[in-house]
Amino acid sequence: MIDAILFGIIRFLFLTIRGRILLRAMLVGAILTGVIVFLTVNHVSEDATVLIVIGGFLFFTLVIRYLESKRVQKKLAVSEEKHRFLLFGGIIPTYNGEKNTMFVLFKTSRSAAVNLLKQYWGIASEREAKETVKRLAATDTHTPFADDVYHNLIMKDILTPGPEDLATLEASTAQQVDRIKKGLAAYKKAQQVLAKAGITNEDIAGITTLSAWDYGRVAFIARYSTHCGYMTEDECWPIMQEVAKAAAQTYTNWRQYLAAYVIGRAIAYGDTYSIGLQRFIDKNNLDAVPFKDKEITT
Repeated sequence: MIDAILFGIIRFLFLTIRGRILLRAMLVGAILTGVIVFLTVNHVSEDATVLIVIGGFLFFTLVIRYLESKRVQKKLAVSEEKHRFLLFGGIIPTYNGEKNTMFVLFKTSRSAAVNLLKQYWGIASEREAKETVKRLAATDTHTPFADDVYHNLIMKDILTPGPEDLATLEASTAQQVDRIKKGLAAYKKAQQVLAKAGITNEDIAGITTLSAWDYGRVAFIARYSTHCGYMTEDECWPIMQEVAKAAAQTYTNWRQYLAAYVIGRAIAYGDTYSIGLQRFIDKNNLDAVPFKDKEITT
């Protein structure tokens, strides 16, 4: 237990941008505190010296950390258009504490990203990363299942399907009865999540496909794969751009896109987890970011 905690602290301090900023702030804070102690040690009591050491170290560390974090984030900030691209795959990164104003992952270590891709996606190499992105971009994996359930059951308000209802589904979908039941149960929870986030039935009404979930995963995997070294940033941006273009041609606004993403994930995974939708909306000023680019809106 203790070894795991120590390893986690070391990984945070040395393997994340935020951790390295804190480490530098601590070192500079210690130096500045040492200077003050050296200058005052002969003029104050021992108890006062202890307070100076503790107070000075914390003060300098916190101030330097804040200023350095602001400087680094400003330096790493992407353009407005690239910021827009990042938002299409930004739900999970936001949940993980990352900012979509930067391409780089600020709080996530490379080893943590490697473990995430390997555990959940079986990605452990450049080839696997690119193959997964290509496969999801074609939306030939989970979206057909989710779309089938959505259009033939949910849109018809059939949340407890019988044999005759399942017969209306594609054969490959109808055979997955347990998965369908989990997906429908998760959809009920997804409705609550969307409502709490201010996404209305009117926003949902125009959804024709749940491919937003695949678009979001493509952008997410491409970004994390770049962080892991499986792709280069130059390779990643065109993928992000294509995701944004496809999504903007399929959906009308951010609310509809997010609704399709959440519903698609709920049905396909049978997962009631809200994936931090409210946090994504709160942390990203979507009203200030156009959903469609100029090429599409004209």
